Amino acid sequence: MRSRIGANLRDRVMSANAAAAMIASGSTVGLSGFTGSGYPKAVPLALAARIEAEHARGNPFRVRV
Repeated sequence: MRSRIGANLRDRVMSANAAAAMIASGSTVGLSGFTGSGYPKAVPLALAARIEAEHARGNPFRVRV
């Protein structure tokens, strides 16, 4: 079976937590594909968990969508 990800991009594939860790506080995050098959499910959930953890530590963390 052929991969849907081109060979030149395969080394950029990462977990949702790793992707969320790349988003800095104050960033503007763009999301698209709000349909059943294209909805961005994993990264927004990982980002929300990261924001909650930062707030629990007393660190302000906000993003714009």
